[in-house]
Amino acid sequence: MPGTLCLRFSGPYSWSGCADAPSVFDSHESQHRGVYLRTVARPEGHLIYDVGQAGEPLGWRLLDEYRWHAAGMSRLYAPAELSRGEKVLVWPGCRDPEPSRPISHCVGEFPRLAHAIHGLTNVYRFLLAPLDGSSRLRERAVAAIAAALHGHDGHVRSFQEIGVLPPRRQMHEPPLDCRISTTVPLQGLPERLTI
Repeated sequence: MPGTLCLRFSGPYSWSGCADAPSVFDSHESQHRGVYLRTVARPEGHLIYDVGQAGEPLGWRLLDEYRWHAAGMSRLYAPAELSRGEKVLVWPGCRDPEPSRPISHCVGEFPRLAHAIHGLTNVYRFLLAPLDGSSRLRERAVAAIAAALHGHDGHVRSFQEIGVLPPRRQMHEPPLDCRISTTVPLQGLPERLTI
């Protein structure tokens, strides 16, 4: 019989803070290590764009993500289209190894990208689940969530940002029943996973 882990996602939060989503940096949850979801709010439920974990306070991790985003180093999509659930690439960023772009190129493109950077800052929403266990436990949770989302057909799967994911549960690791609760509806995320 597997043990049980409960992930309680709170939010939505935003980077800058607004009426429907206070700043993630002011949230109680941001002071803890844990798992985060970067989403886009849709009437039928939030679409999950990215899932990650932090072995440091979540606020520090999301500040680092914001720095990459604000500098144009991350992939950028057209904000209006992304808010409708459509990914229209504006800029591939400088993080991906292929094709490699020098940092100076990202800096030089900033004036052209500023509108998209600002718009996406207001589109992205974050849900946080404090989880002060081991880094491996957080990695397993992220891998299981990402795998569940990638297992969907269509929009939920294609909306996911593909990145380097931690390995799923190894044979020597005992399974855990992961129960997930959220403060807002999320498209494609089951209420239970085995991690």
